[in-house]
Amino acid sequence: MLGTLSAFATGVLLEPTRLSRIVLWGIAAFWLTRLYFQLFVYDSKLWRDNRQNTLIHFLMIGFWAYLAVVYAGAALSLG
Repeated sequence: MLGTLSAFATGVLLEPTRLSRIVLWGIAAFWLTRLYFQLFVYDSKLWRDNRQNTLIHFLMIGFWAYLAVVYAGAALSLG
């Protein structure tokens, strides 16, 4: 929700300038990088055989993917 609101505020309420597009793409790249690290860099031994950590791991994957899509969508809407 917070990601959606800040993407909306950055991309829609402000003038659609080059800087606002750069900021939105930068934030989307940050969340995509965070998602990449969650999927491919973290050792699975950190969360394996622990239901709570596994659940949190998958919830965070969904959350970071959601944020990346929201910010990339906001940047594309300024297009």
